Amino acid sequence: MKKNICLFIDTFGAGGAERVCINYANELVKMNFDVTILVFNLNKQFYISELDDAVKIESLDALTGTRAFSIIIKKKEILDKFDLFIAFNHQIALILFVLKFLLKINKPLIARNVNNLKMDLAAKKGSFIKRNITKFLMRNLYSKMTAYIAQCNAMKESMIESYSIPKEKIEVIYNPVSTTFKKINLKKDIDILFVGRLTQQKGIDNFIKIITKIYKELPNLHLYIVGQGDLKDDLISSLEELGVHYTHDLQSGDLVNLYNRAKVTVLTSYYEGYPNVLVESIACGTPVVSFDCKSGPSEIIKHGVNGFLITNFDVCLFSKQVVNMLNDGYSIDAINNNKNEPRKLKRVLDSLTV
Repeated sequence: MKKNICLFIDTFGAGGAERVCINYANELVKMNFDVTILVFNLNKQFYISELDDAVKIESLDALTGTRAFSIIIKKKEILDKFDLFIAFNHQIALILFVLKFLLKINKPLIARNVNNLKMDLAAKKGSFIKRNITKFLMRNLYSKMTAYIAQCNAMKESMIESYSIPKEKIEVIYNPVSTTFKKINLKKDIDILFVGRLTQQKGIDNFIKIITKIYKELPNLHLYIVGQGDLKDDLISSLEELGVHYTHDLQSGDLVNLYNRAKVTVLTSYYEGYPNVLVESIACGTPVVSFDCKSGPSEIIKHGVNGFLITNFDVCLFSKQVVNMLNDGYSIDAINNNKNEPRKLKRVLDSLTV
């Protein structure tokens, strides 16, 4: 009899966690699991078209985690049918843990993290009350999950250090990259590609400084930006004032083509979990440049082979490296190093659903 797996996520937005959720669901179907994605709401529906037809989607029609909690606590049957849960961020893991306790549901719960937890919780996200409630729950409950998935080794070490989680409960599984990300022979008409949320975490301030320096050396630069966020207006106004030729899309349904059209993909984040943009770009044969931020880039980039790691947060060195790559026509081989990562996921699930 097939085991019924629940992937619990807040939204189908255009972020990396949502794409990984889609990839997980498709891979689990191939492994002969029944798969349901439980989602707060369907207000956003990015990547849904990429889902295997066998994957079920169940929406709670909830705008917030608090509302999702109140819906499930009144309808235990929403969770009862599942044999195992995978939570796609630490907040959802906490919600599920409390629900399982109150509803007396004794099923395994795997917590998967999106970002470096220590850095993420130190950032001032949300209201003062919400931040402190989250920190309290993390200190007291987070170490009680059945198992954990860390996106990279640095995240695992951070979890052990910050929450005293036994290392044997944490499995490092690099984000699987869909085989749709591959080399295509297209005209390289984009000099620099940036894909990500336009927020403080993504280092938009440094990105502006870097582009300003590059533009002085390469005034015919073509920049392509995919993303949205609260710093969008600041970024666009800076680019307009600078006079650089750029294209901005709020989202893209065809990242494969963009990666293949780009000469270089850049990441300027202050911290990450495991940046999909780097592995996707490399899978398409486009080199990458990133600050050596926590965590993920140093486990993806082989310096001088598939891209370059830049000392945090040296915008001068970053800009010089990109200029040199563009002037030299720097290229790499396309390789998907993460295609076998789903095997680790199956091993974890098999051990918990005997």
